[in-house]
Amino acid sequence: MLTSSRQQVTLRQIAAIALLLLLAGCGKSSSPNHNQSGGAVATGEAQADGQILSEDIRKHVWDVEHFGFVLEATVFPRLKSSLNDGSLSYWKAILAEDCNAAVPDNDVPLVPLASGKVSFGGTELNAEQLRNGHRDDFLNWLATLRKPFTECKSSLGLVRLLPDNEDLTGAWTCVWRLRMAGRSLDGPVETEVEIKVRLRELHDDISEQKDWSDSITVLSHQHMTASQSFFAETTADSGLVSETRHDNWSSDQFVPNTGGVYVTDYDLDGDQDIFVDDHTDGNRLYRNTGNGIFEDATIAAGIDAGEETRAWALACWADLDNDGDDDLIVEDRLYDNLGNGKFADITSRTNLPLTPATSYAVADYDCDGRLDLYVCHSGAYRIGQHTRARVKWIDDGLGIDNVLLRNLGNWQFEDVTESTGTGAGGSSCFTAIWLHANQDLRPDLFAINEFGVNSLLINSEDGQFNELDVDPIFGGFSMGAAAGDYNNDGRTDLYVANMYSKAGNRILANVDQTRYPPEMFRKIEEGTRGSKLYAAQPDGNFRTVPARNMFAYVGWAYGPTFADFDNDGWLDLYATAGFKSEERGKPDG
Repeated sequence: MLTSSRQQVTLRQIAAIALLLLLAGCGKSSSPNHNQSGGAVATGEAQADGQILSEDIRKHVWDVEHFGFVLEATVFPRLKSSLNDGSLSYWKAILAEDCNAAVPDNDVPLVPLASGKVSFGGTELNAEQLRNGHRDDFLNWLATLRKPFTECKSSLGLVRLLPDNEDLTGAWTCVWRLRMAGRSLDGPVETEVEIKVRLRELHDDISEQKDWSDSITVLSHQHMTASQSFFAETTADSGLVSETRHDNWSSDQFVPNTGGVYVTDYDLDGDQDIFVDDHTDGNRLYRNTGNGIFEDATIAAGIDAGEETRAWALACWADLDNDGDDDLIVEDRLYDNLGNGKFADITSRTNLPLTPATSYAVADYDCDGRLDLYVCHSGAYRIGQHTRARVKWIDDGLGIDNVLLRNLGNWQFEDVTESTGTGAGGSSCFTAIWLHANQDLRPDLFAINEFGVNSLLINSEDGQFNELDVDPIFGGFSMGAAAGDYNNDGRTDLYVANMYSKAGNRILANVDQTRYPPEMFRKIEEGTRGSKLYAAQPDGNFRTVPARNMFAYVGWAYGPTFADFDNDGWLDLYATAGFKSEERGKPDG
């Protein structure tokens, strides 16, 4: 029997709920016969209310997810704790003495990467690479993985959860993703494994029971070591203040976008400076004095601190007057960099529409020597504009275009969105980036869509932008993007940071995909699969890099960037993940 915990919707369940709603409303009008294979269920006819999944099916899927939350909330914390302390006591408790185990027959060989500072090895395992044994064989193998760590922090994710029986009695099959990260005597170390676990039963009190797993198989294993840490936390000694920033847990108001960090050398002294805007704390310009120390130069530079709570938070550095130093947009104000460490508020002199937006992208798209602005939107940004009340499908737009503003000089701008074809189809766009997608040296534009198809717009000689399909399916629910030549072939590649949802993947594994047109189901799957890497091809198109060759499951991903962190001549990728924290006292990410 399900307990009241089933009705407690946590933040981790948001993706699951959204996917259930999407699945319920899209599909074929007819229903196939009941199918018990692989845990997928399909019963009943299409509903008169337009819901393709019957109430019985929706209830079944949600009941399965309930037990997923039981594992995540009650079992996984104890597994992680006994792994972190090295005892493995809870692992031993849940595995039956006669549990069948299949573990790698050999260690993963480590291969030094180009810099020599990092070594990596990993593989998906087949039956020939595994040796069969029992509980102690798995525990010994896991202890061997844990042994090098002098400091260990583990995470455990539920990737699949499939019941054998429709009534959820009896055995279950699940896939767990286990990650250990920390330090060894030789430096940082990280290991990740996926394991298939068979459960004899699953119920609300499973965490208090013993011997309920009778089979465990290692599916994949990755291992990475480094000779040194590449970064050290220096916030406390840097002069950068973080304690006064907005924290949704300590505020009565939840703010989805609390502000941002914007970096440039505004005073041209060779050191990178930082501007920070914040919903509660206002604006702060931090001047880099050298040696990693910053001073608050906001007032001295002539920038309004704006400490009162604002409607939106967004800033942008760009040399808009072409005088060699970066000017600053802050919410509804425009500041001219005077070149002497000071700024002048020239908002009254510009026709720049300083209205709510999600981000700016800066480039000289028409190659006239002046930087232009691309303004991204996720909702109405001008008085009288309204988003559509309902978006029927992920191919549909929200009805609010992004805006391309051509710099005419003297702080004047022209809206050329329509004439250039750069609106990006009414997307919900968190960010856009300029890049050279081909070899013609005219800046091209990539605009992501949080709820639909991304737009790669190719800049042509006549000033028109033509859309190029990047992804053969649709690209995922995208929240960030980065461009760079990751494989050193001379062509610019694309990384798109998408939503990855373990809950979404679990749900899809328990839904009969034959209820949907194949193309539609592929798009539904795409919304849960995570980030994408696209390799530029000689013919100007892009190839989707297989997920196994890149790190797709970052999470709710924003703000990725390419950079050569270890100075080996190859671009590395920093992929951020951010969402609301689930524990009071921990800041929002």
